[in-house]
Amino acid sequence: MFMDNREQFLAMLEKVENREIDVIVVFRLDRFTRDNVDAQAILKLLNICGCTLLAGDTVIDNKTAMGEFKLGIELQLNQYHARNTANRVMHGEIHNVQKGDCAGGQPPYGLKIVNKQYEINEDEAPAIRLIFSMTAKRT
Repeated sequence: MFMDNREQFLAMLEKVENREIDVIVVFRLDRFTRDNVDAQAILKLLNICGCTLLAGDTVIDNKTAMGEFKLGIELQLNQYHARNTANRVMHGEIHNVQKGDCAGGQPPYGLKIVNKQYEINEDEAPAIRLIFSMTAKRT
């Protein structure tokens, strides 16, 4: 139903649907959901089930028309910021790779990172060479 696949989050929404929960408290609204389509569906569910959403950084009553409007704007801004941040990170990783540096994270098997550059990991190199030679023989 939702794009969000957080298991406990979905279990919480099921409890809302079963009317076992009537208030949800989140530390910050951007921790609730970052997808506006999901947010609208979840807000609709909360309103139908009489559940109130309280966010530590936002005082909005989701049960009123104005509150629902304000909440929609806040959630849309959260989605924008999440996607904008992801784009900036991706551009930074691409820039690093273009100048010959690693993109960050775990290096591919057979490589290691030394001074922000990929180098062959001689401990793993024999396995990589074997894989390449076996693959070359198949073609």
